[in-house]
Amino acid sequence: MEQYDDIPILEDLIFSAEELEEVKEQTGEQLNRLSWFIDRTKEIKNTLKQTEYVEDLISKCKELEDSHRQLTAMEQEQRRIKQLITQARRLKEDLKKTEQVDDTLEIVYQSEQLNNSLLKMDDELTTLARLSTKAGTLTNRLEEINNEIDEIEEEFHELAPEACPLCGGEMKGSVEDEED
Repeated sequence: MEQYDDIPILEDLIFSAEELEEVKEQTGEQLNRLSWFIDRTKEIKNTLKQTEYVEDLISKCKELEDSHRQLTAMEQEQRRIKQLITQARRLKEDLKKTEQVDDTLEIVYQSEQLNNSLLKMDDELTTLARLSTKAGTLTNRLEEINNEIDEIEEEFHELAPEACPLCGGEMKGSVEDEED
């Protein structure tokens, strides 16, 4: 009978070993889930790092908006100069009729200066028009990037658990926490 006295102890040890095996399996599953979550978080961080140049794009868009305002002002100035040139031409013709050669030469000189200014402004207008087109392109790209960021944030919120799978504590550092 002595040899059977150890049976209850052996049964307890077997039961403890079975419980430890079950805990080991659960811990392995939690470890796998946590590893997957960490890998996905790293992927999301890498994607967010790729969008760091957005601030530069915003700055360039503001510069282009300023250039566009300058372009508009220059266009108005160009119209005013065209009117002045038209007036100068009329005056030139009037002076020809009165045969006041000296005055006519002065008007021609001024007209040439206005014409040169107009040509220069026309070149600047062309440059600003190109910049305005680039601003539109950059604005569209910026909207695409913002949409990508929103999609990544939504995916992160869908994938991130509300509680830590190991300790059950509340997860911190989500985008919603940062906005509060």
